[in-house]
Amino acid sequence: TMKTLESSLRTMRDLCIKNNIHHLAMPRIGCGLDKLNWDQVSRLIQHIFEDDDIEITIYTI
Repeated sequence: TMKTLESSLRTMRDLCIKNNIHHLAMPRIGCGLDKLNWDQVSRLIQHIFEDDDIEITIYTI
């Protein structure tokens, strides 16, 4: 669900900050088996990481 994805992304952000990570690469997380809407997921990712110096790269396989 979007709630569990949001919780996971916030935890990932916190771990990146704690471990001094400034670049993440990930697929369109949540949009495969979970069938979440990519536009909503993308906005959520942008919102969660907007105030941090972490670059996000999204790839498609």
